[in-house]
Parts: sequence; structure tokens; C-alpha cells
Amino acid sequence: MILNNLFYDCGEAAIKLPTQHNRVEGNSYVKMPPEGGYLRVHYPPPAMCLNLNSWQRFLGFDMHGSVDAMEITIDADALTMTIELPEAPSPRDATGKAATGGDFHGNAVANTRVPGPFGGLTKGKTTFSIDPRR
Repeated sequence: MILNNLFYDCGEAAIKLPTQHNRVEGNSYVKMPPEGGYLRVHYPPPAMCLNLNSWQRFLGFDMHGSVDAMEITIDADALTMTIELPEAPSPRDATGKAATGGDFHGNAVANTRVPGPFGGLTKGKTTFSIDPRR
């Protein structure tokens, strides 16, 4: 299961699955390769290299996922991450699909949530700790 992740600037591919017998839902894809093919299923041959629209249409994966615009900066000294959104993300119904009970910070999230691991993102800049000791 690959649920409620943020895939950012992945270069070649965001997800590589061995088979289509998986569950993928509620993910956010940002700065993916423009030629597509960043979502892959390797078996049975030939391998499928898809974008989000074809991933949804042919495999039914990530029906509540999205391709989003944002910038992310990491302050390695302060152990913080800043996400800047030009627009507020659109919440999606995650009931029974990508509902995990909480976001990255352990905060409860509603059944209607934005794709990805962060429940409270809004337009503009949001900075939070990524210190693994907390």
C-alpha cells in the first residue's frame, strides 16, 4: 500500500511496482518528468510507464491523488521544511480509500482531505519541523 505520500521532483519515476496487485491512493505528485511515465508497473511485460491520468484510467490507482504545484525548501541546519503553494489544494473524499487516521504530524484528518501526508496545507508558505528526534 502506498497511501498519502508526497512525491517531489523524482527525476525518473515516483512509483515502481512489481505488479498491479497493489493499493495506491491519496498521493500528491509534484514536479514529475514532463514526458510522463513516472508511475510504473513492471509485470506482466511489457512494463507500463504512465502519468497520473492513465494510472487512474487503466489501473484505478490513486483516484483521489493529484498533480500539484508547489515549491519545497529544506533548512538542514534548523531541520525544517517549507512548502509554498500558489493555490490552496483541493480536498478529496478519502473515506475508506486513503483514510489513515492522521497526517504526518499525527494530527487527526477528516475523511475529506488534501492528497499527500500533510493535512493542514493552505495557500502560501507553511514551515514545520522535520527533526526525527521529535
